[in-house]
Amino acid sequence: MLHIFSVDPGKRITKFAWLSEDGEIKVDSFPTKYTEINELNDSDIVGEDSFLVKYNEQKLVVGAQGELDSLDKRTKKNSLHKIAAFTAVTRMLKDKKPSDEDEIVLINTIPGTSYKSKELKKQYIDFYLEEKEQLISVNDKDFSFTIKDTCFLPEGIGFKFKYPEFCKAGKVCVVDIGGFNIGITVYNNGAIERIISLDLGGIELENDTIELLEAKLDQGIDKKNILKYLGNGYVEDWGIEVEGSREIIKNSKCNYIEKFIKEAANKKVYFKDMDKINFIGGTSLSLTEEIKAHKNLSNVSEVFKDGKYITVIGNLLYGVRKYNGRSI
Repeated sequence: MLHIFSVDPGKRITKFAWLSEDGEIKVDSFPTKYTEINELNDSDIVGEDSFLVKYNEQKLVVGAQGELDSLDKRTKKNSLHKIAAFTAVTRMLKDKKPSDEDEIVLINTIPGTSYKSKELKKQYIDFYLEEKEQLISVNDKDFSFTIKDTCFLPEGIGFKFKYPEFCKAGKVCVVDIGGFNIGITVYNNGAIERIISLDLGGIELENDTIELLEAKLDQGIDKKNILKYLGNGYVEDWGIEVEGSREIIKNSKCNYIEKFIKEAANKKVYFKDMDKINFIGGTSLSLTEEIKAHKNLSNVSEVFKDGKYITVIGNLLYGVRKYNGRSI
C-alpha cells in the first residue's frame, strides 16, 4: 500500500502530517532529540512525546526524554534527522491496517539555498534512499516499510499549497522562521520570484535573549527555559515575574526583527516592497505582538496561528496531488 507522508525534522521539533484511512489530515510532532541507550542508562520507561527506538543495531530514546540534539550542526542531513523522520512514519503506520507491502513517499524539507543546488538536493535524496527497505522497532512494536521515493521542497513553500489564495495577487512574501534558518519565499502574482534562506533562525533569538538577560539581570538563565520565557514574554522565578525581564525580552525580539529585515535586504528581498508578508513557524508566534506593533510590518503582515503545521500540511497536499493524482 502506498502512503504519502510529509515530515519536517527540524532542529528543535519534528513535525509531520499524513492522511488517515477516512481521508482526514492528521498532524503531530515531537522534539528532535535522542539518547543512545547503553548499560549505564538502560530503561524501557518512556513518557509523553518519547519513543524507545531500535534501528540499525542502535537502541535509542527519541523525543522529549532525549538529551542530545543537532542544534550545533548546520545540516539536516544527519542520522538524528533520519531516525526522527522514520520514527514519525511509524506514528502513521500504527493507526493503519497491517500490510506486508507498505511503501512510503517521503515529502521532506530543506533550506532554500540547498533546494536551489542540484548537487545538494541529490545528496539529501541519496541520504534517505541509501537503504530503501526500513526495519525499525518503536515502543517494542516492529515496523517494516519501503521508501519508494523522497521529494525535498524548500522550507516554507508548503504555505502556497495550503493557502494558494494568499499568494495570487500582488507581491507576497512568506517568512518561515525555523530553529536554524529563516526561509523566505517571494511570490509575484502567484509565481515564485525569489527563494532565500537566512542563518537567523529562532536559536539566534534565544541566544541573544539569554545574553541580554544574564547581563542585565545579573543571574544565570537556564537555556532549557528560554522558549517558555520568550512565549510568556518574561522570566519567572518561584512563580513570580522577575522585575525588568519583560522589557529586556521585548527589546531582544524587536532587535531580532530589525536584524532579519536588514539581512533579507542584503539578499535583495525588500520587505518595504511587499503587498503582504505572511509569517509562519513556531518562532513567529512568539513574535506576534512585536510584529503587530512594528511601525512598518504592522501595515502589511499577518502571523498565522496555525503556522507550526502549515509547511507539513501544505507539502502533504502537494505530495498527494503529485503521486496520487488527486486533491484533498
